[in-house]
Amino acid sequence: MSGKIDVKPTSTVPNQYTDIALTNQYTDIALTNLFNAHLSLLNSERHVIWLRYQSMLVANSIVVGLLARLDELKTMPVVLGSIFGLALCLAWLVSLWSGYNLFFKLHKEALRFEWSYDPSANPCATGESYRSSDWIRYSAIFVIFLFIAAYLVLIGYNSCG
Repeated sequence: MSGKIDVKPTSTVPNQYTDIALTNQYTDIALTNLFNAHLSLLNSERHVIWLRYQSMLVANSIVVGLLARLDELKTMPVVLGSIFGLALCLAWLVSLWSGYNLFFKLHKEALRFEWSYDPSANPCATGESYRSSDWIRYSAIFVIFLFIAAYLVLIGYNSCG
């Protein structure tokens, strides 16, 4: 979708029982409710991103901890466990990346709402882009790559020795 959704301070409500002419304007309350729905989706996705991230962090920590304890045993369980951990990391990375892409898409949609009488009414339009200060996402991806590196080290150590 393209174009701004302009929330007018005074809107005409078309009614089939009156002779008010139909317009392209919507009521303030209806558009505000629609905007609130956009904000709820945006906040829900932000919350879900970090819930998935935390659960995958715990799962990978458990797998690495178990593999570290298996280090004294045969190499096959450690290698298979590390391959499982790599697959878990791949799912973690895809989950984080797709979650952020949806979050950015929802944020872009929320930016379409514009109040002509108060430009600061949209909290998403603060002038700060989420993509310009993306160090949190890059740090989260870095942690995933640390786990990938740990699994590769475990595979290399157990395959060579």
